[in-house]
Amino acid sequence: MPGMDTTTWLLRTVICALAVALLGSACGDGDGSPTVTLTPTDAPMPAGGIPVNLRTITVSDTGFSPGALQVPIGTQVFWQWTGKQEHQITGSFKGNDGDIPVESPRLKGSGTFSYEFKTNGLFEYHCAVHGEAMSGQVIIK
Repeated sequence: MPGMDTTTWLLRTVICALAVALLGSACGDGDGSPTVTLTPTDAPMPAGGIPVNLRTITVSDTGFSPGALQVPIGTQVFWQWTGKQEHQITGSFKGNDGDIPVESPRLKGSGTFSYEFKTNGLFEYHCAVHGEAMSGQVIIK
């Protein structure tokens, strides 16, 4: 945003994402039972101090959520499986040291995959099972 420094923008983005996450967790699925979100609890706090729930991407049968995520250098990002279908993260991290292939195991139901982004760059990925129609990106600055 014009007139706003990067730190202020990042802080506002984190606060907005946290508010959305809290509002979403307050809503059930309509059957009276609470919605449970699984996140890795033993993950270390990355540079920049981003909580685990704000650096976790949900892998569901309808796509990745969020579809795009921006994190600081040194952040470990998690993909958390929730769907009934099999999915696999595959892509290439385009960073200072060239393209680095990144690939998760094929998982369904539940499971977690993580990758630590140690330099700035762009990670564009998709589901190896469902193709480019199910894709996302992580921007590292």
